[in-house]
Amino acid sequence: MEDIISEIELEGLYIEYKKSNINNTFINEHYHDMYEIDIFEKANFDIFVKDKKYKINDRDVLLINQYDLHRLIYSTTPIYARYVIYLKKDFLDPILRSFSIPEIMDIFFSHNIQKININIKQQNILSDLLNSILKKGNNHILSPMDKAEIKAKMILLITKLCKLFSQNINDSANAYNKKDIQVESIIEYIDANYSKNISLNKLSNILHVNKYYISHIFKETTGFTVIEYLQYKRIIEAQKMLKHPDISIIDICYDCGFNSVQHFYRVFNKFTNTTPLKYKKIANCKTLNPAKS
Repeated sequence: MEDIISEIELEGLYIEYKKSNINNTFINEHYHDMYEIDIFEKANFDIFVKDKKYKINDRDVLLINQYDLHRLIYSTTPIYARYVIYLKKDFLDPILRSFSIPEIMDIFFSHNIQKININIKQQNILSDLLNSILKKGNNHILSPMDKAEIKAKMILLITKLCKLFSQNINDSANAYNKKDIQVESIIEYIDANYSKNISLNKLSNILHVNKYYISHIFKETTGFTVIEYLQYKRIIEAQKMLKHPDISIIDICYDCGFNSVQHFYRVFNKFTNTTPLKYKKIANCKTLNPAKS
């Protein structure tokens, strides 16, 4: 069961503090067209993000890039308490430019490290800042001054996080084993070639690894089968393209690796519960909060 303790929402920004006791019915894989920042007070589970599996513990901070597929992986019922922040690029860019730091989100992801562990003092600083923002959520109507204050505090939060990642990055690199490296190679190949015909046999020939071994380590590490991940990747790229009104659905279908429009519609509906045509029409009118969308 998941309980949202407090939350606040602006256009392009959503923050909440929540506690969760996740059961086996929890839908645990998703992606979204915004940045996600998770600051965990209490946690004990694994999460797969894009091409890596991370162990999440108390006082971990996790960054998730736009459209990064992520999935909880757990063998026992995980319990966590965390702040979660969703940031739209359209919300961030004007503010970052006004502070002459337009590249700060690129800095976050340039080192390919998306998780750090912070100390209690650092956690308290971040928590106090977030709680001061969340208090504004008690107001049903935010004044222009409230909104300006929230934006200023978000810039302060992001710059503090950037500094923490820079300080901790050398200590936070995971010790990857051979299987992790092999899975990263598989994902790297899929991400670069999703528009082509990809099969386990082809991956086996390219990576010089037995296809049954590929299937086993990929599922064990990511929680997805190779075909599931490939389909997710194709749908993610299709959703990006569907936001461009001048690109036809037929072109998107074949550019994303589907061999027929019927197959494209079937897979798209499976993962998004809507059709490419409907998604194209409402792509710019989506609900910010992923939990409510």
